[in-house]
Amino acid sequence: MIRPKIIMLPGLGGSSPDHWQSLWHKKEDNSEMIDVSDWNAPNLNEWLDAIDNVVTRTEEPFVFVAHSLGCALAAKWVTSSSKNLSRLKGILMVAPADIDDEALAPEKVRHFSPMPMKNLGCKVITVASSTDPYVSPARASEFTSAWNGSIVNIGDKGHINSSSGLGQWDDGRTILDELLR
Repeated sequence: MIRPKIIMLPGLGGSSPDHWQSLWHKKEDNSEMIDVSDWNAPNLNEWLDAIDNVVTRTEEPFVFVAHSLGCALAAKWVTSSSKNLSRLKGILMVAPADIDDEALAPEKVRHFSPMPMKNLGCKVITVASSTDPYVSPARASEFTSAWNGSIVNIGDKGHINSSSGLGQWDDGRTILDELLR
């Protein structure tokens, strides 16, 4: 069986070198991080094109590992793309930012709204925290239900980023391995 390529979709600000996404990417031979011109000035069309660039060069099946705004990006790509969807085997949605809530989402990400609320047609596992400042546990569950996925709440871990002190985040890697099975 061919192991799917892992395509990393960071959120606003990108993934710092000590972010679990960057650490996984560095450790995983068969992974690629999308490349955009400015992680702090999100442009939906540019970010969608960045996914297309990686997917077009990828011959094998692939999965997305998305964090924060990258979750909205993954859902937008799936719901707006008609090519290469058959090779998408799953999405790990970690700490999906609630881009629809004006109180939580910065102005510069609101053009990513609305969050697609439909079956994404592949295996989806959402990882949420009970103390995420950018999405409530209830809203993360709503997203997951709409995407026809399953959810794992990892408790008090904030936004599940570098500030959460996760390092390599081995428990998250175990969840990714479940998605890859």
